Amino acid sequence: MPSRRTVLRSIGGAGVLAVAGGAIQGTHAQQSPEEAWPRPRYDVAHTGFAPENTVPAGDVVEAWTVDVESWRTFEPVVADGSWIRVTPDGDVIATSMADGTERWWVEFHADSVSLRSAVDGTVYVQTASESEPDNPTLHALSAADGSEQWQRSEGATTIADDAIYRASDGLASTTTADGRSRWRTAGAFSTVSVGDGTVYAIGVRDPDTHPSRHDERVLAFSASDGTQQWQFEPNGEEISTAVISGDTVYFTTSASLLYAVSASDGTERWTSVVSPGTAPVVADDTVYVVDSGALLALSASDGTERWRYTADFTGASPIIVGDTVFVGTDEGLHALAAEDGTERWHFETQWPVKQSPAVVDGTVLFVARKPRPKPGGTVYALSGTATPTPTATPTSSTPPATESTTETTSSRPTTETTSPPPSTETTASQSTTSDTVTASTASSPANEESGTAVSEMATTDEDGPGFGVLSALAGLGVSGWRVLANGDDD
Repeated sequence: MPSRRTVLRSIGGAGVLAVAGGAIQGTHAQQSPEEAWPRPRYDVAHTGFAPENTVPAGDVVEAWTVDVESWRTFEPVVADGSWIRVTPDGDVIATSMADGTERWWVEFHADSVSLRSAVDGTVYVQTASESEPDNPTLHALSAADGSEQWQRSEGATTIADDAIYRASDGLASTTTADGRSRWRTAGAFSTVSVGDGTVYAIGVRDPDTHPSRHDERVLAFSASDGTQQWQFEPNGEEISTAVISGDTVYFTTSASLLYAVSASDGTERWTSVVSPGTAPVVADDTVYVVDSGALLALSASDGTERWRYTADFTGASPIIVGDTVFVGTDEGLHALAAEDGTERWHFETQWPVKQSPAVVDGTVLFVARKPRPKPGGTVYALSGTATPTPTATPTSSTPPATESTTETTSSRPTTETTSPPPSTETTASQSTTSDTVTASTASSPANEESGTAVSEMATTDEDGPGFGVLSALAGLGVSGWRVLANGDDD
């Protein structure tokens, strides 16, 4: 089978092709909703909280799916009504959030292509060659049609407002308008978060005298001139992404600790013992963090526990949209009430959900990952129906049987809260050919005996989900093909 690149080169004038900035670009239909998801954790403060975005209304159903060659290519970035992703071949593709069709694509001739973010109608893509990995090029593409607006010989870790921050060979700030350098400071840094005129970086100021990750710390710099404001060295060899909310910085460490420190001077406010490896998310006055087999909701002011929801969590950070928490498990995606952790619905998938989703204009976008050594995955788009499920006696339904599926059962996860609410509960189950949606309207946490939901699921291993191959090149007359990435990208 010819490669995607070979086919694209062979179609010549069959579509709208343009050569710009070393990239081949093609365009299909357009649409422009207002909501967006600029980066995987939503904002430059990495809170994971989108207060104004719209969650699905009524029952949740599968709108469309797209099979991807590698789950590593899934980035929950949505701009101008399109989900933006990078393929293993280095193509940047915009897929319509409305129906899953391809809107535009850009082919880059580079050894490494990575998606940085999509802000104010611009998609930022970084490319690099194997011979010069430390000298990347940053490309600014139009989110509407993929056309290149500019390219510069600089890298980007985070784009915030009119500034680009690069955590490579020190920490540097340049302008998005013309690439003019603002400031640079020495050090070795990994992640960068921005909040209220301050840049928070994870790393070390002097890697020559502190070359070990045992010395990793949180450093705060002025966003205007790069002067260091403070540094905080926690207990633990490694530190998660820093999350900034209000006047507090939150992060976890490999020493199984969640820290809350003052954003103004870096003094410690409180700590809580949690499982290592997952960065917290913060919404209003609550911190949400995965702790082994539970999602914890803690008071942002003192770290006391408000509620917990137990399930087979995969380690992916939750995200919060409005008053709903979305989090992945081995069984699929769960939507919980942010106030008390009661389950609103869950969507069962064949494989685990190990990455955070995005929620834009009433559509939830997430990926389920195939088990090792298979590299692929399936991206799901879930939307809501116009009318919520009517109140009914708790029921369960069994999906239609097919020759290629096997019925298995899964127990509903439970939620524990500090105060007993009313006991009424309403559930309704809706299923597709391979996945099951269970919607719940409950005024009490499910800390009673767990019910069961029957679903059609293939047997999985500990690494989770799998995906078929689905794509179309609408408008160019080429359809029904997609090249799978060879080998295991794990």
